[in-house]
Amino acid sequence: MQFIKDYKAKNNGNEPRESDLQPFNDLSMSDAQLEFYRSEATVLTQKFLSDVLKEDLKEREEYFSARVHSELSNIKPSHLLDIFKGALGSLLFVLITGILYFAVWSLSTSPEMVIEQIFDIQIIHNETAVQN
Repeated sequence: MQFIKDYKAKNNGNEPRESDLQPFNDLSMSDAQLEFYRSEATVLTQKFLSDVLKEDLKEREEYFSARVHSELSNIKPSHLLDIFKGALGSLLFVLITGILYFAVWSLSTSPEMVIEQIFDIQIIHNETAVQN
């Protein structure tokens, strides 16, 4: 395009003939020029794709960041509920441990000894039986 404009400016506005365009065509179609066009096209394509991908990545980061914050605010538990759960779990652990300890201890002694020790009493057996 620029070649034709320059030609018209130098030749009083006359259109170039086919023979006038031949040197330009030969230069434009040379292997070196074609390689330059390919390389320039590759650079421009890479730049375009890089810019598009950067913009797309930025949009996705903003979208997913907003979505994550939204989801986290929906599932954030109450601190009082957490405290209650912890206390209840500790209480259940102590009770179960106490029951297991009591069961093991009571199996190692007689029921009479267990009752005497728990209630701080002494069981006296009456050995005299009435015979007929």
